[in-house]
Amino acid sequence: MQKIVQRTLHQEVTGQIREMIRAGVLVRGQKIDEKQIAESMGVSRTPVRESLRVLHSEGLIDLIPHKGAYLTQPRVEEVQDMFEVISVLEGTCARLAAKKMTGKDLKELESLHSTLEKHFRKRNHEAYLECNHLLHLRIQQLSGNKVLNDVLNSLRQKVLLH
Repeated sequence: MQKIVQRTLHQEVTGQIREMIRAGVLVRGQKIDEKQIAESMGVSRTPVRESLRVLHSEGLIDLIPHKGAYLTQPRVEEVQDMFEVISVLEGTCARLAAKKMTGKDLKELESLHSTLEKHFRKRNHEAYLECNHLLHLRIQQLSGNKVLNDVLNSLRQKVLLH
């Protein structure tokens, strides 16, 4: 059984704005209308502003004084740099996971990898990407390093939203 994680209002708003970015409701370079978002979510502008500050700290939103908030437009080089860092950190995860995993964990990874190959052969891109994400996430979890896990999740989130 998992504990229920209580979330603040601005955390909920942050999650919904992230989903709007992921789904393409908000697009790169677009000005974010705080008032419209607050009204559509049925909240005041305060949690929306707090959410925008969080997303700014994650590099997803540009806050421009006296102009407002805009969805960032990362350069191709920035995304390439993020992938380079992710690959180094994932290598560290794999080394740590290899030291700590059980036989059962290994069988789980082998099963995920087999499923991944099946999706690749069938050219099922969506299923492949989802399974690939699950495989990498599981290796991260098996590393047992919370800081490493948090940094990778943050980088992946940023790459996926752009």
